[in-house]
Amino acid sequence: MLFRKGAGVEINESKILEAIVNCPVGPAAKQEAGRLIEAYLSKLDSFPDSKIRALGVEVPWFIELAPKILAVGVVDKIFDDDNLTIGEWKTHRAPKITKAGVPYKGDTEDDWLAEIGGGVQLAVYGLARREGHFMLTDNHPKLGQTGKYQVFVRACVKSEPPAFWPQDSSKGFFVFEDDKLDAVKNAMIVEALGIRAARKSGITPWQMPGEHCHKYGRDCEHLGGCRKYDFPVPEKLDWHPTDPGFEAARRLGLDPNDPDLVVLSQSGYQTSTRCMEKFRREYGGEGQGEESFQLEVGTAYHAAVAEINRQISLDK
Repeated sequence: MLFRKGAGVEINESKILEAIVNCPVGPAAKQEAGRLIEAYLSKLDSFPDSKIRALGVEVPWFIELAPKILAVGVVDKIFDDDNLTIGEWKTHRAPKITKAGVPYKGDTEDDWLAEIGGGVQLAVYGLARREGHFMLTDNHPKLGQTGKYQVFVRACVKSEPPAFWPQDSSKGFFVFEDDKLDAVKNAMIVEALGIRAARKSGITPWQMPGEHCHKYGRDCEHLGGCRKYDFPVPEKLDWHPTDPGFEAARRLGLDPNDPDLVVLSQSGYQTSTRCMEKFRREYGGEGQGEESFQLEVGTAYHAAVAEINRQISLDK
């Protein structure tokens, strides 16, 4: 076994490597995740949050937003601190650099912080912190309401060598108050009602092609079919027993196959608001959307960080 000191404890690197190897992703993604994790371990002692024990790691949660409308997800870490802060770990592409050797406008750390701080994902995790039932035990407890809910985020930037944003960890904390979380909750309910109505209509498509088909600088993988007016009704996607939505429905005594039941993760919400037709094609229950090399890297990276957090917590 390989060991090293980090975050005040002895880190078992063999188990971290095992977490990456066991991920259901391709070899290239595992190799890239290993490169990023090596950098993460080298910086571990400089991360103040690494000294804080985890109350839970990779914890599924659910909220019953309205009758038969669920929000679900998995948080990377629940800090065992005074705020029970939610932790989220990201990977981020390397910034594009000008001839002067500085990132282009819109590609800096501050730009990323502004974008993610004003986006949906962290706000949904703030809502989870306020109202979520966390599957830490069979009783799926809530964490308690305070009026202010804190989410911490850190990104591993896939540069050479890897970097970590924010460089000043204090900038990674975002606080969400009740008025914003109320708005997030209402928006998710409205989106879910639209999905329910579209599903029960029994007709397709749910949305026509447009500018949304070219998001993130590439064409949607469904664009070819949509342009040909080919809108197949996919076979029903079965729930996987490990899906947070399936488990949430079970714990609430709901029928996972009830057509009135709508389950939204933050990624599902964002997909639906971007394109209802893309959501229709990709999401059945808490089904997964498209896969890519970058998503595979993120999957393996998250598995390794989770193992690090478990080891830190067990040793505290």
